[in-house]
Amino acid sequence: MNQNQYNALVSFTYNVGTNALKTSTLLKRVNKNPKDPDIKVQFLKWVNSGGRKIPGLVSRRQYEAKLYFS
Repeated sequence: MNQNQYNALVSFTYNVGTNALKTSTLLKRVNKNPKDPDIKVQFLKWVNSGGRKIPGLVSRRQYEAKLYFS
């Protein structure tokens, strides 16, 4: 895992919590194949709060996904 991948996952975990990360498909994909393009899709699934899509979370997840693959 490179520094950008680590930083993206730390940012994600800080926002959603460790329990959410532990059970996420995102972490399963990262552990199976850190270069899997589906990881971006998995980041972008975490954009809702209270059943509503939150623009700030969309931006944050896009940033984290971009950072992860840079």
